[in-house]
Amino acid sequence: MHQLGLGPQSCLAFEDSQIGCQASHAAGLTTIVTINSYTCSQTFTEAKLILDGLGEPSQPLRILSSNSLALEYVDMAFLHQFHRDYCGPA
Repeated sequence: MHQLGLGPQSCLAFEDSQIGCQASHAAGLTTIVTINSYTCSQTFTEAKLILDGLGEPSQPLRILSSNSLALEYVDMAFLHQFHRDYCGPA
């Protein structure tokens, strides 16, 4: 982030563990978590969104956090909108 000359409000973090989520949150990053078989029972209170994966058109993802998004897979259009909604102006 610093090497690119970007502040935390300009970035999204993707994490798959509780410790990674806590670290990205401490760095001021908005965090999306994708769980795995080792981390599915962990708590991700700092995450803005928790998913079971990034999904594909033929294999939709499941949203695991209390969020009313209608989403089948993560793509750039979704990430741009999510950034606008949750990070504010870059």
